[in-house]
Amino acid sequence: MGQSQRAPRRRWSGSLLRRASRTARGAALSLCVIGLASGVLTFLSTVVPSPAGLDVTEVRWVAAATLLTSGVVALLPWRRVDLRWTLALVPVGLALIGVHNYVAAADAYRYGAFFLLLFVWIGLWHPRGTAALMAPFAAVAYVVPLLLGDAPAYAAWTVTYALPLYVVTGEVIAWRSARLDDALRRLDALARTDPLTGLANRTVLERAAAGTSRSGGALLYLDVDDFKVVNDTHGHARGDEVLLAVADALRASVREGDVPLRIAGDEFAVLLPGPLDAVTAQQVAERIGRRLSTIEVAGLTVTTSMGVAWCCGDGGVEGLLARADGAMYAAKEAGGGRLVVAASG
Repeated sequence: MGQSQRAPRRRWSGSLLRRASRTARGAALSLCVIGLASGVLTFLSTVVPSPAGLDVTEVRWVAAATLLTSGVVALLPWRRVDLRWTLALVPVGLALIGVHNYVAAADAYRYGAFFLLLFVWIGLWHPRGTAALMAPFAAVAYVVPLLLGDAPAYAAWTVTYALPLYVVTGEVIAWRSARLDDALRRLDALARTDPLTGLANRTVLERAAAGTSRSGGALLYLDVDDFKVVNDTHGHARGDEVLLAVADALRASVREGDVPLRIAGDEFAVLLPGPLDAVTAQQVAERIGRRLSTIEVAGLTVTTSMGVAWCCGDGGVEGLLARADGAMYAAKEAGGGRLVVAASG
């Protein structure tokens, strides 16, 4: 309830990582850039010395088709589809390369770079194994135009070393990309999670509170009573046990959608998203309070002081924290183990 979950590994089952760098739109647009560059390079290749028998006009038509196709693909609504649907662009790319190979068969060695770029793109955007799955289609696009065109007979045999090079390149890039994704996920989790309790930290609060403020939510702020005495008398290891027990109690008592957090030291919070009325907020706070009152660690009874502040008024997250913190300290001054609601501000 409310706590964050580990991000799934990149694979077809489950949702894919929804970062800007891992969206279908990002993948499609990057391939369009490759297509546009390839079209320009194909056209430029016709203005340099070419082998005898090369039909420059046909090559330029292929360049124009590549540029047009890239432009059309860039305009498609990629935001609405899953990343894996961009694999449908691979046959399109292979078809364009194949046509180019057919009309430029007299210069069979020029187009290998286009295959390489396509496999680099596959490795960057898709899981390990995808490049290998695309190998049979690439083999057809490589060999058939050479056999049908005017290339020398030995040219088709270059697929035996060219295609493995493309596949290995794609797979190595996919492997490195997957490892980078895993590292970024771990770093993101570390940035958002308290290492001791596993609860979300203040960074998450700062991101989530803005939306909660607009919808009329509340922030419940908690502090363990006499925690310094626990540390000084029983040691920091016992203090950590108390903090873990508080974190477990918060997880067990919040509603779905509530966000339990550890702010710092023995200070915790629960972000209650809106719309939320005073009665509901009071009920949630009392349920959390009852759960916390049952905590006992190695004979130590744990009590907490709580303050509630509404997500409204000026000051943003800092103002919200200040109001909730003030209410919590008012609860402490009143004897602890109780709840105080901050005045709206």
